[in-house]
Amino acid sequence: MGARELRQYLQLSVRKLKACTTMKELRATFGNAISPIGLQQFAYTKISGNVILFDQSIHTYAADWIDIYVRKDFARIDPVLELAQSEADPFYWSAEQFTGKPGLVEYFRQANGYGLSWGVATRLKTSSKTVGILLTCSASSTSHRPQDMSIEQLTACCRVLSETFHQSALVMTTTDRIVLRPREQEVLELSALGMSGTEIALIIGVSPIYVAEISRNLIQKFGVRNKLAALWRARELDLIGN
Repeated sequence: MGARELRQYLQLSVRKLKACTTMKELRATFGNAISPIGLQQFAYTKISGNVILFDQSIHTYAADWIDIYVRKDFARIDPVLELAQSEADPFYWSAEQFTGKPGLVEYFRQANGYGLSWGVATRLKTSSKTVGILLTCSASSTSHRPQDMSIEQLTACCRVLSETFHQSALVMTTTDRIVLRPREQEVLELSALGMSGTEIALIIGVSPIYVAEISRNLIQKFGVRNKLAALWRARELDLIGN
């Protein structure tokens, strides 16, 4: 894809993901969205402490592979999952980069049989106690990433799509609609005016450290990467004015 086609592809895919109203629709739409960049499978998982919340997982993996993964406790040695929990930025992975590590021969032998040979892993903002991981991968061991796309472009695309999926999933799976506390509302509305954290602290009469903490909480609540993205997401959800 050229630069124009890539931009149009991302814009259209994001619009479709944000328009989803059910988890079934979101699951299918995300699968279709990652297909043009050589990826067909994905797993969206939340991890609380060291516990993988399999009951909250959304994936397109074969049932046989999930059964093997759980029965053999592969989560304990899965190197991609382990790395994704500590990496702040999305990263490209392939089975080849882990082949020299002890104990992983059997894991990747079976994983490759189900198409888990390469992909992109994205760590997602959730809360201070929970980490969201979205793994995208090929559909077969013979699948290859598009030759006209660099790894950096592939990773950037996956980050945008994964974060959009995550934001939509948060709205659908949260028991109550996202609600802002009064201080969060104040910080967002003043940030929308272009004010810095220090300036906001002066206006509402709190410390800059407290404002920074509120901003971090907002980023986690909306499932985005930074304060600017939180502002955009709050507008999309009609939580602040345009």
